[in-house]
Amino acid sequence: MLGYAEYIVAPNKASVEYTLIKNIVSGSFLASFLSACSLVYHTVEIRGAPPSLLTRGNVSSVVSEDENLPLVQNWASGDFAVVQISTNMDLIKLIRDKGANLSVESWFCSQPDMVARISLTGLYINGRNIVDWGLGLYEVGYLNNQKDQSDYVYEIVLIERWDKESSLPDAMKKTKSQSSYLKFDLRSGRDDVCLSISGGATIFSLIRSNTIVIPAEQLRRVFK
Repeated sequence: MLGYAEYIVAPNKASVEYTLIKNIVSGSFLASFLSACSLVYHTVEIRGAPPSLLTRGNVSSVVSEDENLPLVQNWASGDFAVVQISTNMDLIKLIRDKGANLSVESWFCSQPDMVARISLTGLYINGRNIVDWGLGLYEVGYLNNQKDQSDYVYEIVLIERWDKESSLPDAMKKTKSQSSYLKFDLRSGRDDVCLSISGGATIFSLIRSNTIVIPAEQLRRVFK
């Protein structure tokens, strides 16, 4: 059984619906049409274990080809940390059956309106992104190793530090005052990290999870 980290409740559904419509709607007619439709919510319950160190030299053992992403190669500094999470839902089956897209959201709990690249956006299992498993790109070797457990286990990868100046696209901004991604260093940081999973299968089908909190003290110990 996982040694679970702290966790808090899921976000307010009304705010999610508003955000979705704000992002995808242009034109009052379409906005009125969408507001009259009911959104289907798939709620994923997640719990997180204390993080563990993942050195840069070994990062491919968890993320495979995602090691070559610009975020990993060019922007992230230092090593990484792995947070093992458990869910009440088979996310790979959700991708296969519903055509769902899923991603990890990460932010500093005390600064929810400041955008920071604290994690990779993918979820991983058996050394590959769950999207690869879900799309059937790697059938050989995929056995849901959760059958003897009550939950499904996946991994999230956190970045040790972000010390480069990089502009924040307007579409990513939560507040107009932020012009670049927030710089941080988890080796000495005092802010807890919040993580959740989100995505959708169709325009009217949203997938949300509760939020787990990784205490800053645990992260400092990992990178000590």
